[in-house]
Order: sequence, then C-alpha cells, then structure tokens
Amino acid sequence: MSFPKFTIFKDSADEFRFNLFAVNGRNILRSSEGYTSKQGCKHGIESTKFNAALTERYRSATSKSDQYYFTLHAKNGEGLGISEMYNSVAARDNGIEAVMRDAPDASVEDLTLNDSGGDAPGKPMDQDESGELITVRTPTIFAGKPITAFDGTSFDLNTAIKVFTESYDPEEPIFSLLDKLVKLPDADKIDTLVIGAWEAAYEKSADLILNKLIEIKDGLKSLKHLFIGDMTYEEAEISWIIQADYTNFWKHFPGLESFGVKGGNNLKFGKIELPNLKHIVIETGGLGKEIIEDLNRSALPNLEYLELWLGTEDYGCTIEISHLKPILNCKFPKLKYLGLKNYYLADDMAKALQGAPTLEGIKILDVSMGTMTDVGAKALYDNEALLQLEYINGRHHFISDEWMAKLAERFAGQNINLDEQGRADDDYVYVEIGE
Repeated sequence: MSFPKFTIFKDSADEFRFNLFAVNGRNILRSSEGYTSKQGCKHGIESTKFNAALTERYRSATSKSDQYYFTLHAKNGEGLGISEMYNSVAARDNGIEAVMRDAPDASVEDLTLNDSGGDAPGKPMDQDESGELITVRTPTIFAGKPITAFDGTSFDLNTAIKVFTESYDPEEPIFSLLDKLVKLPDADKIDTLVIGAWEAAYEKSADLILNKLIEIKDGLKSLKHLFIGDMTYEEAEISWIIQADYTNFWKHFPGLESFGVKGGNNLKFGKIELPNLKHIVIETGGLGKEIIEDLNRSALPNLEYLELWLGTEDYGCTIEISHLKPILNCKFPKLKYLGLKNYYLADDMAKALQGAPTLEGIKILDVSMGTMTDVGAKALYDNEALLQLEYINGRHHFISDEWMAKLAERFAGQNINLDEQGRADDDYVYVEIGE
C-alpha cells in the first residue's frame, strides 16, 4: 500500500493503536492511547483525519531532554495523536504541516486482520432465561444456533450452516457449494442457513444468490431462518456489499421465521406478507427510507424482533424520524425487541420515543451504535415508559459522565448498557458502523 497511510497494530498491552506514515514513509504521528476494540481504533483514525486539518487542534511542547514535539487533540481537548521527537522548532513545525497535509486523505492498513478485537457489535448473548431470543444474530450465532462453515462435504443440522466463498479469486463458486449442499442427505431438513461472501460482493449483487436459492428451493423445503451477507470488512465493507431486490423472493419461502441481511446498497424489499416471520435483522451503514416504507406496509402479524441499523447520510441513510413513526406507534403489536441502532439522528430518535405506544409491549430497547449525546440522554431519562423494560442497550455513545451516571441510576433495574463512551466533541460524533 502506498504512502501516506495509517497502520493499525497491537501493542504490548494487547490494545489497538495506530501510526501515521507521511508521503515519504516516515512515521509522523502515533495514537495517544490504546483502544480496547479495533472499531474504537478505527474511529480514532477517523477523528484524527477530521481534526488534522485544523491548526487550533495542535499543541507544541518540549520534552525534559529539550527535544520538540507536538500533540493533536479533539475539540474537547482529549488527545488523539503524539508526534516523534524533533531537534528543532522548525522541524517540529514541518511535522505539523506534514500531518495536516497527509492525514485527511491517508489510506488505512490493518496489520491485525486475523484479530477481530471485539469488532463485532452487540453482546454474545442470544437467549434469556426462558429461552426466548434476545439477540437474533451475533458474529457466531444466528437464530439460536452456532454458525458453522459448510466444507462442501457435510453439515450439522444443529448449527446455522454458512455457505460462502472467497471474495477474491475463489477456488469454487458459491453456486457450486449450494448445489453440493442440497444434494447431501437430509438437506431437506436444514432449517437455518447463512449466506456469507460471494465472489466480488462489492461488484455483483445478491440477486444472483436469490435466483440460486429459488432454483434449489425444493431441496430447502424446511428452511425457516435465513441471513444473506454475513461477511467481514476484509471481504467487503458493509456499505460496499451490493444487496438485492427481494420483492419476488418472499413467495418462494413462505415459512420463513427469521430473515436478515447485511448491506443496504441496492436493497429492496417490496411488500412482505409472511405470517410466520418473527425476526428481522437489517445491518447497514446507511438504510434508505424505502425499506422502512416497505416494512410499514407489510403484513407481519407475528413479528417479535426488529433490528435496524439505520446508519448515516454519508453511506445512504435517508430515514427521517417521521418514517419511524408507524413502528413507534405499534405497527407490530407483538414486538418484544426493537433495535433502532447505528443512527446518526440518535438524539432525535430518543425524543421521538416519548409517548411511543410500542414501548408498552416491548421488553428490550436497543439504541446502541449511534450518535447519542446528552440531549438524547435527557430524553431517555424523562421517558417513564422505559422503566417498564427489561433491558436498554445504549452502547457506543457520546454522553457525558454526568448524564451517564444519571441514566445508570435511573435505569438500574433495566441493566442499561452504556459501554464505549466516545469523545464528546461537538464537531465530530459518528455512528459505529459506516463504511
């Protein structure tokens, strides 16, 4: 990879850090702190890119050994990066100019590709004490079953069978693997299927996957739980995945109980009429309003779980609070879990929850991964209906220590999750998953 670039690495304390290399290959900035998650480190890089162009974000300093260096800070004063040591003030000033010039457009190289580092959002739990699903999907579980890769020769009916190929130069196309799967004994008993990466998922749409599933549907007559697009960012960034038009797909699998997709690019649902469907998961860096409109006109009388990663405008989110109103007004009366996650309008969404009829029925509210600040925190605090819930997930936010303490006390009975507090920089708040 050419310079300038950031590199992500792990330090001796097993934390994630980054270095910035200038256009000439010289290391000119390193992260001020270690990050417990890779995603946190990535956001540190994004914040560095944003603040590097602003002269007022730099502080010049002199070490005890009379060498010169500088630090880069967010608007609230928290440190982002620290420079190397220089022998003169002029050299230090040149270093600042290099960071201002190179950081905003620098690429990123991950030197820890085999280490997820807690990248995956959500807690690794999927059922409550009664056996009801709390989280339909985690990186290792889907619809209550552990995800296992299909090796082309055998499968375990007690698992969520994942079929995938390499994104780059696959040894075997995914079509061939799906054909092998349905020809194996007991394939017609498979009830849980996960579709991972397909060749060039950033160039070829999932329509080709849907067409293949429809072609082999007689061999998947027991299918109840389906997820399409389970891939890591190394295989395809979430907003690069080209999804599909599902409008005519639903009629071929009328027994679906759980359905999920990753990626909002080119995604279309149409009107869904599936009386058995209980769980919907839509993971995106930016979701179009058309999907919400399709959900609002769909017939899903038994929907219990709705998880939406709404995302940010930069990656295609066109959803306004008004589009969410039917859901908040109890469009789905059997809903037990409502996830309005990864939303760049998290504060406005928190306000819209005041008086929302759906809160009378749900057990879990998930507003994690978004941009919530003290404004949203106050809206949650003032919402009496939230005291009837069993769990509130607010992980990844920009709420101050003061309001975190207030929420923790107010919703102690709801076991509120306020992990991963971001820097409260008014100029830079971000959703957890964008690109």
